[in-house]
Amino acid sequence: MRLLVLLVGGFVSLCLGEVKVAPPVLTATVGDNAEFVCTATPLEAGQEIKWTKEDGEGNELFPITNGTTGFKIKTVYLADAVESTLRVLDVHVDNSGSYFCKYGSSRFEGALTVNYDGFVEINGSRVIDGETDKKFTCLVDGSASYEVTWRKNGTFVLPDKRLPQIEIQGSTMTIKKASVDHDRGHYSCEALYNNTIVSAEITVGGVLRLKAPNSIKFTEGERARFECIALYPKGDPEPSFTWMIGNETVNNGGRFEIKHSKWDIGSVLHMTDVVFSDAGNYTCIATSNVTTVQHTILLRVRDRLAALWPFIGIMSEVIILIIIIFIHEKCTQGDDVGEEEEEEDASEPIKEKEKISVDGEGDMRMRSNKP
Repeated sequence: MRLLVLLVGGFVSLCLGEVKVAPPVLTATVGDNAEFVCTATPLEAGQEIKWTKEDGEGNELFPITNGTTGFKIKTVYLADAVESTLRVLDVHVDNSGSYFCKYGSSRFEGALTVNYDGFVEINGSRVIDGETDKKFTCLVDGSASYEVTWRKNGTFVLPDKRLPQIEIQGSTMTIKKASVDHDRGHYSCEALYNNTIVSAEITVGGVLRLKAPNSIKFTEGERARFECIALYPKGDPEPSFTWMIGNETVNNGGRFEIKHSKWDIGSVLHMTDVVFSDAGNYTCIATSNVTTVQHTILLRVRDRLAALWPFIGIMSEVIILIIIIFIHEKCTQGDDVGEEEEEEDASEPIKEKEKISVDGEGDMRMRSNKP
């Protein structure tokens, strides 16, 4: 059964300032978080945004602050405006209605529509992570006002003296300092609705984690292999696996083959004939009765000649070095030839000058300086 509550948002402005809520109409499902953003301009000293919830007749039900259970507010002051974000946490049917953002004498309405499927819904995180209190609320036709009965593993009617850590208050069950070993299992709530017993069940367990690389590299033409291993407490339900490339689910066939991990609980995705266009994000999704987790692996694709590039680089350096040495030797040889000629000239002995004298009658004799 789908319960749909739709309230149309409207705007009421009582001054020159402008107040807007986005989106003006919002739809959420039971268990989700809903968010309204209110922007007010211009920025006025001493003014602040206030949130209220009203009924369909314009009567204020209650003001909303950061201390209000089930709500969270974050305010940011901009250059000439103020922005306030209202978050409705863990939405339930009672949250449907009108939310007013007020700033000075101006206000704007945001309408929350809550969709609800089924007669019975159990709200609350199913994952036990450390010894913290766990709370679960049983909603019948979207309301927490019905009288309900809680059970564990189909046998224990709660509260039970054998399970002192479990407390029941109205339609809410609280597990005090929950631990995986003692408190994992199946919990159900049932109620009488239109003379019919209706019920819902959840599985509570430990943290599910995935072990997988953040990125991997394969060479063009190789067979790529992605492996995703599930880590979870012994005794928890075994998860199932799904692979996605971007936003598309991967199926067995063609270039893809999905197998179970050989030694662990996990999944292996094989892809043949890797090409450059295969580079991107590959996501492993593990789903159990307790929770769903995912891990994304980035695939990098190398060129076929990638292994040769280092060798080519080294050879290029060697060739350049040889050319430099060759040019240097050529230049050096030219300088040496000139030096050799100078050395030859310097090695020749200097001949003594011959003196010529005129003797007597004009005979010319050559005299030597030698004795």
